[in-house]
Amino acid sequence: MITRRLHTHTVGVLFVLLSWVCMFVKSEGNNTDTEPTECGNVNGDLFFNRCFYKPSNTFLMLMANNIVQWVNPRTLAITTLSMCLCLPALLILNNHSSWYFEVRRKFHATRLVLIHFLYRISYSLVLDVALYAVFRQRRPCACMTNYSRYGMPSGDAMAAGILGGYLLDKAPFFKWATRFMGLLLIASVCFERVILGYHSVGQVMAGASIGVILHFYATRVPQYFLFLDAIIQWILGAVMLHIDKSLVYTPNDSNNLWAWFLWGVSFQIFALLMLLKHFKQGNGGRRMLRYNVYSMDSSALVPSEIDHLLLNSEMQSQSQRRSESEDRKLLQDSDIIFMLVCLVFLLGINFVSQLSQYYGWLVTTTS
Repeated sequence: MITRRLHTHTVGVLFVLLSWVCMFVKSEGNNTDTEPTECGNVNGDLFFNRCFYKPSNTFLMLMANNIVQWVNPRTLAITTLSMCLCLPALLILNNHSSWYFEVRRKFHATRLVLIHFLYRISYSLVLDVALYAVFRQRRPCACMTNYSRYGMPSGDAMAAGILGGYLLDKAPFFKWATRFMGLLLIASVCFERVILGYHSVGQVMAGASIGVILHFYATRVPQYFLFLDAIIQWILGAVMLHIDKSLVYTPNDSNNLWAWFLWGVSFQIFALLMLLKHFKQGNGGRRMLRYNVYSMDSSALVPSEIDHLLLNSEMQSQSQRRSESEDRKLLQDSDIIFMLVCLVFLLGINFVSQLSQYYGWLVTTTS
């Protein structure tokens, strides 16, 4: 019980810190070179479709430009990845400690939460771009010509829905304050996207709703479902982005949706590889993929079988390590080598996405 509470508080602190870090990291491309005095409505005059961009309203613009620093999908993905890379420091700093065994258990539990969150936040980088090409609804403001063509659903609102959904669902400490923070986070990002003219009210409502639903879906289904839905996302995005003839880019176009899609896929692949490695040895084996991540830290869901599997795994790991050196034990427990290999693979796909943007690979470009 004490271990579960310590783990819950640790994860809660990490995600609150994640929220605050995102407040101070500005998202890319949020400033335009020119400030138009008015914008036409691309999708009609209905409330849910119209453009609310009013540069003359200085107060609302200042509020929105301050909120824009809070959350965006790329910042959340990079920050979560950085947490995964820094987490082995817990083991390194306590390598010779008498309570190393307890630290190791907390390390694996926390890493599992971060891996799952990284996969969920990747929905706003991969699934969102694929849905752009499915709905094909333009951004609401005619004057916003320096941004991607489509805006349904909002990727930033989806990311806010995923992070806000976690805070609403888990609320690891100060429950009402944490849940209020989750609601405020979602509402603030939706407000910012609408006021700055990047999305309509309907687009942010759709994005935030999908984000919250995806959080509850991904944490309640068996973990092997994530591998299946990743394949569906990749096929959907690859097909829809290439059959849309209206997607024509200029060379080195920063709004190349195919490059965005590849960039997000790299994070999903990293998360899935780390998830496979997590359950390969020492954490119950691959059979644990039959359970959802929500049950992994809840004694109310299949506790006897999970505890039995984990206990047997821990006993086997202890007997093997009696004859191993401390350095090898540390490498095996932290999976540093495998994680670095996955990181190199991620960076390689990132580089391919940049090449695709620069040279226009697999997309239609203007002459």
